[in-house]
Amino acid sequence: MVVVPLPSGVELHARISTPSNPMANKVDYGLPSIVFCHPTWLDSFFFYPQMEDPLFTEGYNLVAFDMRGHGLTHVGERPKSYDAWSVADDISAGMERLGIRTAHVVGVAFGAVVAANLASAYADKVKTLTLISLPPNQDNEDTMMGYAECREALVAATRYGDADTLDAITRATFAYDAGSGALAPAIREIRDEYMLAARERLAASAEEAADAAFYVWEPVTTRRPQSTEEMARISAPVLILQAAATEEPTFTEDAQLWAFKFNALHRTTRAQVHMIDNVGHFMTLTSPNVGPSEPRRPSTPRSATFGQFDIAALPPTRGQTIGDIMDNRVSVYVDVVTEVVG
Repeated sequence: MVVVPLPSGVELHARISTPSNPMANKVDYGLPSIVFCHPTWLDSFFFYPQMEDPLFTEGYNLVAFDMRGHGLTHVGERPKSYDAWSVADDISAGMERLGIRTAHVVGVAFGAVVAANLASAYADKVKTLTLISLPPNQDNEDTMMGYAECREALVAATRYGDADTLDAITRATFAYDAGSGALAPAIREIRDEYMLAARERLAASAEEAADAAFYVWEPVTTRRPQSTEEMARISAPVLILQAAATEEPTFTEDAQLWAFKFNALHRTTRAQVHMIDNVGHFMTLTSPNVGPSEPRRPSTPRSATFGQFDIAALPPTRGQTIGDIMDNRVSVYVDVVTEVVG
């Protein structure tokens, strides 16, 4: 991982892969770049299938930043405001610091919101825009309650060192984005490894966890649809990849509406929506059927994310549902969380 200091004082961590070095500390200025924006609660490791796919690795710089509060990017005092536009500002500043003048930008789930905002606020930096699993403009009440539970659970889990609750947050995140379909093997493997990573990166204190929770979920819960003026500033062609099999039809409808509005505003560039059957809301661009037994390059970015320690096998999945786990944990910690956060 590369530390990328920004003018704001924030130090983003970035994963960089080039054709000559899959664990590079700088980009190859003679090659085009692809910048990836990850989903909520996850980090740049989410894109390891792309970082290991010759379709990408043989001709591009591949760059993925850990957003504030995610992965290895740790920050201190909270700002007065922090939203999806703030995240786009960070990505833009990170690109400048790495010497990336323009890039093809890819975002998944909440990362798609960030990518679209980046293309609006910094149109000259985005060659093409790919939005995968674009979330609805506004989450329903149950989802918003789930986000609140996750914020509370993270603080409480940190105070008591409760790894099971951290697992529940990760399971809840993937359950939301899986929709009605089962997780593909590659996505399921990523989920399981994030459980292990969350345990290893447990915050030092409940206060630190509360700060991390702010950076993780505040931009998601405060996001808003782009205004006509903001969408009109996007100059890059747009490809939207959306799962057709989902329990939330609004995911599909919102993606189609986004493209309709975009095309009504533009004459020289267009947005296209491609629906993909038999996948969940979370999807990976490559290697959809790769299982844990598949060999990887010795220089896999996985080691850069998790550091040097032995990764123990996860215990068998319990019979409880995501809701059961979250309800059981959160109900125990309500008083504690109120004391720390409130």
